[in-house]
Amino acid sequence: MSKLYINEEGVKALKRILWVLSNLHPEINFSPQIVNLTSLLLVYNTEEEAYVIVKKLISSSAHEKDIILKHITFNVKELRQVVGIVVKVLEKKCEELIEYLAIKKLSLKVYIAKIFNSFGIGYFSFALLARMLGCFIVEGNKVFIKIIISMFVLYCGKISTEKFEDFDEFLKDSFYSQNSIDLIMKKALKVKLSRFNFEDSIVDLTLKQPIYLYRPYIEKPFELFTISFLQLLWGKFPQIYRVHRPKLVYSSDSQGISLRTLLRNARDFESKTPMLFAIKSEQKNIYGAFLDCALRESHEYLGNSESFLFQLEPEFVVYNASFERCFYDHF
Repeated sequence: MSKLYINEEGVKALKRILWVLSNLHPEINFSPQIVNLTSLLLVYNTEEEAYVIVKKLISSSAHEKDIILKHITFNVKELRQVVGIVVKVLEKKCEELIEYLAIKKLSLKVYIAKIFNSFGIGYFSFALLARMLGCFIVEGNKVFIKIIISMFVLYCGKISTEKFEDFDEFLKDSFYSQNSIDLIMKKALKVKLSRFNFEDSIVDLTLKQPIYLYRPYIEKPFELFTISFLQLLWGKFPQIYRVHRPKLVYSSDSQGISLRTLLRNARDFESKTPMLFAIKSEQKNIYGAFLDCALRESHEYLGNSESFLFQLEPEFVVYNASFERCFYDHF
């Protein structure tokens, strides 16, 4: 998660808001910018006020047909359209930059998507984010789009001449160092989006994985489950379990390969405790099961239809219960 500018209590409030939103708005299947937008709102507002504002922005976006006037993108297609708008304008305004990136075999749309998904956090200074936030609440994506375009136009010459190893880090350092907020806002106001035809602005954008609104908190990293893997699985869990923190019960890396140890550790938890069981094969494939009850040695089937099988590598696949039989968990 990007820098949030909020303390520990703010992070807790952020998680509560995102959990409620994810349950109230299942129609939002891809909207990573909500996380950072909400964190900025919490800097200036109470938890209740921030929630009401985001809820209102979601509601207005649901009824707005023009993507430029929306505040929230609801799916990958809308994100592709927003990114396409920025790319189309920059192709006209920064031809030198486009040619340079093509030589370097860098995809401009990928980096624009990163900036948009982060809501500018990590790329823009806090002073610019604060100014942008107020305008964004009133005018929607149009303001954000114009500021991104203005930043690239301002640094077009520098990007085309500087040497860098990591383009994303270069953008962050360059954009973040811009202290003249008035200059950026004036340039943004001069961008006339009405001059462009955006009917065919949707770009192809390969996204490795969706980002769910609720992100699990991990005190210590797990050997097998990375944060990105847990985020993928978290969105598939029954809603009642998403508020819980994951806790490592057993790991063969640290405790040795022992079925007895696994079962003994599992007995420390109540029988209704949901558990995640995963295995990494010799071919580096990762697969496992979500159990809506604790692991127990039993001669009978346990659990119910909320249990599911999954595969993380080589690709993410979930196999839900078929409901043909009531045989779910057996160990």
